[in-house]
Amino acid sequence: MMIIVASALTWLLMATPPRQPTAAQMPLPAFDTLPPCNFNAYTDRDDLIIGGVVLNLNTGDGCAQNLNTTFQAASLPKLFIAATFYERVALGLAALDDLMEFNEFYYMAGNGDCLNAARLGELIPMRELVETMIWCSDNPATWMVMDYLGWSAIQGYIDSLGIDGIGPVIPYSEVDRIKLTLIDPRWANVPAHLASQFYRQRITLGLVPDYFPRPPNYEREEIRDANAHYQESFNYNTLTPRAMATYLLKLAQEAQLTGTTAGYVAQSVLRAMLLTQRMFSSQEFPGTVYVGSKNGFDMGIRAEASITIRRLYSDPPEPETFSVILARHRDLTAEDVPPQIRAREIESMMARASRGIQEILYPFHDADLPPVVQANSNVAAVIVNREATMRDCWRNYQVLGSAEILRDCWRGMAPIYSIELEDTIGVGVVFQGLQQRDVHLTLVYTLPDGSHYAYQQQRFLRESVALAWFEPIRVPGVWRIDVYYDLIPVYSQSFLAVD
Repeated sequence: MMIIVASALTWLLMATPPRQPTAAQMPLPAFDTLPPCNFNAYTDRDDLIIGGVVLNLNTGDGCAQNLNTTFQAASLPKLFIAATFYERVALGLAALDDLMEFNEFYYMAGNGDCLNAARLGELIPMRELVETMIWCSDNPATWMVMDYLGWSAIQGYIDSLGIDGIGPVIPYSEVDRIKLTLIDPRWANVPAHLASQFYRQRITLGLVPDYFPRPPNYEREEIRDANAHYQESFNYNTLTPRAMATYLLKLAQEAQLTGTTAGYVAQSVLRAMLLTQRMFSSQEFPGTVYVGSKNGFDMGIRAEASITIRRLYSDPPEPETFSVILARHRDLTAEDVPPQIRAREIESMMARASRGIQEILYPFHDADLPPVVQANSNVAAVIVNREATMRDCWRNYQVLGSAEILRDCWRGMAPIYSIELEDTIGVGVVFQGLQQRDVHLTLVYTLPDGSHYAYQQQRFLRESVALAWFEPIRVPGVWRIDVYYDLIPVYSQSFLAVD
């Protein structure tokens, strides 16, 4: 295996790999002829610019909005980085088990980074880096993959798609540094990792005296204005809804070209997307479908792209729907635009829009009815109880790793049918006799008002395994929890949340 410690300038030196011609494709749907999505009806705010495409690939039903509007898409372009990597693997120019060192020069100190300080010094396989870049939306992993490939190779892949509306892709370490440079030009000379550490956590170590005579300190308004200036002035990591929808359709079609470079790339990207949790815009989707997603967020913006499949073990994967939503505040300098990365108002809009998207993509799904539960010999136990009651058994399992001991421990607890508000409900599932089969678990929560949210978890190549999820309960009334194993309903229970 090859060990690579890449330079941030390798993109200047790498050539674009040749691409194998793809087979003729079916005609693209006329996105312009789709009815309007009317996403703005799902928010009370009048300052959100929203675009998107929703499409059922089997029926042609869908909707579109602001197809040609350019949006900052944050992490959605990581799909193009992953595709570039898989293409180079298919061409013999890269390997899944090549290693890169996660060192201090890639440490960005982001709150949600999966490559955090505890992992410094690790040699990480490229396959893990690429998958972490997708499911965790990890920025250090993205930076490492880009340096491994060479930035020009990624741009070469994007150019080869022939899709208008895709801006140049750069890692978010560079985005952080550009934003700071808009406040003070001296940041242009600061290493990108130090700029990110300051931008994300206000870490000043290494800045004084090499780059500044004293530690920098900026008001919230300065950061907000720099962010707005960046988003209005730069086209890095940008997309139009038409471009993203065209690419997702391309992946869905080319995934069926088994034995070709294009087919391998599409299948690999789609499988990486399927490792991701459901996002806000897919919360209302049925538990009988599995969702693959990529999300992106920055100050005042949010982007999501999702696919769905019904057959987990189909080879190649067969997406039947996709949806894209890109949104931002019209005035990014407004006082009520959240200063944090997460855009709460936009996320709320997407969660409410999810019901409308579901009605387009799965119009015959009746989410109000409990599913018809089926027995499964691989499901040894499903437990719904208070987190405080379940935690000791779960911690013991995390130490000992015995699913059988956990099963017996959980079975010894008295069942519950009500829970107090602000308490936390736990859902635990123990699997047995898997014979190294993959496990995919979907949890669907139905709230008292009929709305839903759902989670997905996976475990691979196990004989027995347990999965658990703990959710705070903040709405009074009757809730329902439905549990799906490999898209088959195996458990359903209602409980009362009391004030």
